[in-house]
Amino acid sequence: MSASTTPTPASATLPLAVIEQLRTAAAELGIDLPGATNFAPTINITMPIRALAYEIGRLIRLRDIFIRAKEIGTVSPEGEWKRMTPKRFAGWLEEFCVFNTGATRRIRDSLTPEEAAQILELDIFIECIRPLESINTMRLPVRRGGDWKIELLPSGYDTESRIYTVDLVQYPLDWTLDAARDFLDLHGKDYP
Repeated sequence: MSASTTPTPASATLPLAVIEQLRTAAAELGIDLPGATNFAPTINITMPIRALAYEIGRLIRLRDIFIRAKEIGTVSPEGEWKRMTPKRFAGWLEEFCVFNTGATRRIRDSLTPEEAAQILELDIFIECIRPLESINTMRLPVRRGGDWKIELLPSGYDTESRIYTVDLVQYPLDWTLDAARDFLDLHGKDYP
């Protein structure tokens, strides 16, 4: 590649999906990517609260935040439900976006707890959040479709069943019916 066709750091671009994967991998390794805030979506904090709630809802609609029994929250890695308080929400959002104040372009770290509380209660925001029926700590079977096909739930959120699975209890997924029966017979032999 000649010097004239070599991309400069200012001209090199990556697709957003690649950037998200890099940010996730770096976060798992405890690495802060230089200039990461340049890649984060920016939301203008000065817009009306309803518009702000909608923008934030659209941004995080596929993140692991849910509404369960009229309460917004997240699922911990241990499978526990964690309610989203206004202060927690303001800090949690910092992982996904940065805020600016419009014309001054002053980057702001977070929402105020008052703004976060308002957003958490607005219908326009709540409608963006995925519903959660239950949390499993192991992959369980679920029936699908009109033919009642049975399959194991995937790890994470399953849109159709509205169940979140944290795969804490690992077990073989490729057993035959005979192997499963032998396992149950062995472990149940001491029960009447």
